[in-house]
Amino acid sequence: MKYIFYSSLIQLVIFIRTVVAYDLKINTVTPASFRLPTTIKPDHYLINIDLNAIENNEFYGKINITINVMSPVDILTLHAKYLKINEINLISNDGLIIKPNYSSIDTKSDFLTIKFSKTVPTGKYILNFEYSGIISTKIYGKRGFLASYDNELGFYIMTRMLAIGARQIFPCWDEPAWKANFTIIVKHNSRFTALSNMHIIKIETDKTNTIQTTTFANTPKMSTHSVAIIVADLIYHESNNGIIKLWSTKDIINKIKYTVDVAEKILDAMKNFTNIGYTDMGLKKLDIVIMPNIYDIIGSWGLIISSDHFITIDNVVVDYTMTENSIKNLCHTCAQQWFGNFLTVNWWTDLWFFNGIINYLKFVITEQITGSLGVMDRMIINSRSRDLFNEDMQTDVNGLMRNTIDPIYLTNNDFLFHKSVSIIYMASRVFGVVNFQKTLQKYLQDHAFKTASFDDFVNALKLVNENCTLVCEKILKNWITMPGFPIITVHRNYTAGTATLSQSRFLRTHINVDEHYAAYWAPINYVTQGNINFQSPAIENWLNPNGEIIEINELKKDQWIILNKKWFGYYCVNYDVKNWQLIISTLKSDNYTDIHVSNRAQILYDALKLTFNNQLDYGTLMSLIGYLEYETDFLPWIIIWDHTFDIMVKFVGTKYYNPLLEYLSVLPNKLIDSIEYHELDDDHHVTKLYRNVAFISACSWGSKSCFRKSAETLAKWLENPKQNLIPSALSENILCYGVRGGDQKIWDTMMEKWIIEQEDKILHALGCTSNRTNLNKLLSKIIESDVNEITIGIIIRSITCSDKISGQDVVLDFVFQNWKSIKPAFRSKIFHYITFFTTQENRIDKIKKFQKANEHLLDEDVKIILKKDTKIVERRLAIHNVIIPELDEFFFKHNPINSSINITSKSHL
Repeated sequence: MKYIFYSSLIQLVIFIRTVVAYDLKINTVTPASFRLPTTIKPDHYLINIDLNAIENNEFYGKINITINVMSPVDILTLHAKYLKINEINLISNDGLIIKPNYSSIDTKSDFLTIKFSKTVPTGKYILNFEYSGIISTKIYGKRGFLASYDNELGFYIMTRMLAIGARQIFPCWDEPAWKANFTIIVKHNSRFTALSNMHIIKIETDKTNTIQTTTFANTPKMSTHSVAIIVADLIYHESNNGIIKLWSTKDIINKIKYTVDVAEKILDAMKNFTNIGYTDMGLKKLDIVIMPNIYDIIGSWGLIISSDHFITIDNVVVDYTMTENSIKNLCHTCAQQWFGNFLTVNWWTDLWFFNGIINYLKFVITEQITGSLGVMDRMIINSRSRDLFNEDMQTDVNGLMRNTIDPIYLTNNDFLFHKSVSIIYMASRVFGVVNFQKTLQKYLQDHAFKTASFDDFVNALKLVNENCTLVCEKILKNWITMPGFPIITVHRNYTAGTATLSQSRFLRTHINVDEHYAAYWAPINYVTQGNINFQSPAIENWLNPNGEIIEINELKKDQWIILNKKWFGYYCVNYDVKNWQLIISTLKSDNYTDIHVSNRAQILYDALKLTFNNQLDYGTLMSLIGYLEYETDFLPWIIIWDHTFDIMVKFVGTKYYNPLLEYLSVLPNKLIDSIEYHELDDDHHVTKLYRNVAFISACSWGSKSCFRKSAETLAKWLENPKQNLIPSALSENILCYGVRGGDQKIWDTMMEKWIIEQEDKILHALGCTSNRTNLNKLLSKIIESDVNEITIGIIIRSITCSDKISGQDVVLDFVFQNWKSIKPAFRSKIFHYITFFTTQENRIDKIKKFQKANEHLLDEDVKIILKKDTKIVERRLAIHNVIIPELDEFFFKHNPINSSINITSKSHL
């Protein structure tokens, strides 16, 4: 405990010392013309919705809004969209009914303006509306009431707010800061169940027993976007404590009832994290509705509505990745009960912060309730997606704090999703996990049932960390307002035993950094080879935005230094050549685990981004990637698999492409040898999660171990399909690469199976073989058979794409020899796949010669395809003769393939 206390104190002292010289000015502009006037405050909504008599996809509503007029007005302004207002009146406290002169809805601002002939004095009033609205059957991307009338998948009518959708359901003050109480009454067909935010207090049925009116309890203070209603044909499974009900259709309820147990654990974990229990927020129940024909997941207060695609949790686990993702999705929506409903963002400017907190908690709570170590490490991998840095390197990217009147692009933006949680994670490590949790607890307690801003969080942070004062605010606001991220450059003086650290904005190499200047408060910690301690979170120093450099002393010349412990910081690190060599030397040894797995992933990630941006040479990158021969942890592999396309596309059509493929093919062998296609009792949880992607990726790289295991599994399946089941998620992979790695008997048996069953996946697998004789047999069989255009596309893609080098030549030769036998409808498609995917110049020459010699035989559509695709390919092949000196040395001089990938030249260690 002493260590943690003094460590945190030292970090705060460093903060204060380095921040003094820098003052950041923050400018935020609220779109005032789209903000409601503050002269009226809603207190209570009594909403009557009729969802029984739906004709022409319309619903009907009556609403009584208790309002406070805080200064005299003659115009009331609130929100309404796509609503037909039939009647409006205002009733004063003494019962006087005031009729408006007119009302209108502005389609740009969604302002419903109500004009009175006389000034309305201050005081309490009831504003009454009778109106009708639209129910949309186009589910995706729509707000308001959505409906599905699919009898097979299930009928429902539900709300989908997406932040500002309430105005399409009832007239309201549709801004998050205008919190009020809501009493909701729903009229509906008695065959269906109606659910809303609160528990049911009354159900009335008409004399015919066909119409039911369901009244729900009054809500705590909440924003309009928290309102939720669903009417559907549902049954439920209840939790042991009686708080949670899982609702679904009778067809799937038993498959997902374990969801209730998980949700119960999540609510308990959230109570422990926040010090506020679910029922402490004024709710007696949580309904979770999971439907097969919903295309979203909505975490309204007291009512979660989700597709079974997002939440499918059963005690019989078939797909571990899907199960963990389902648990994380459920954690996400449960966290919204606290951050988003109980406490609500004051304005959309700070929505990034709430999203970041919710996503951070998603991983924290998942790790707690599953007991699976490494969830937070996987969070880093998940948030630092392949595209995150790519997008954040653009000049037109903005900071996290953005002003908008419609937050829809903020909620459905992968870039903001990943960056916000990355910044939140970094902040939690900078200020300490315990202090960060205490700050969130105080933030909730101080603003319970209210709204809050990011500034309020900063104030809570300063109170929890007494020494923080203005420091925290300056640093955090720097990160949320500045676009992009820094690259930290390490230059070592090996004679003096020092290293200097400097920063600049990481931009594409062709962009002028000075024209798009940005600077950051970059937290620095590091590990040296002589003092390996990746666990200590202490911040050693700060690079400030003034351009000052940091010097590190007493470094040994034959030992590496690695920055950014456990990849906590949102920045990229580049080293001088020798330090890269020292890091790679350790990675390419039995001591590679001396470097923490998160940092092994980070080193790969940074090296890839630097190389693609021409800031690190390809020889160093290839040598670094070679260490994966040793790697059996999935995290670094996920990074490289995520970037496989980027690597391949750089070299397709060049002389380096084939050596690259051969080089990569041997790297996954140790990983693949350590796991099996089928789950074993002692499999680690992470193995269960990533088994599928490991096999799929390794086989696509050409791993012989993967081919061998696929062939063994396929042979057993062909021998006895019922006894030797193939994992469904890997079936296409096993069939294809089992044929590739198998013998003639496997191919012949598969051909017999396809002739009988005519399954596309078997046909695709047959085309995966590298055997020219078998490929010709297959093509002959296809030409003779009565197959359709889709089938011919499957087989040609299979042959030309799974093994481009031999497959394309086989198809090309076959087409030339059997042109007249090929159906005219198939010819253009065949030529498209051969031409478009070709990687060799001599193939284009062969095609041109054939075209010239057989011009009179070619159909017009074939000529068009050839003209179009050959131009594309010729542009691609223009880089064929590109020379990259370091790759010449790596692949052709020191030749890692023919010798061993362990052997590296001195210059590219």
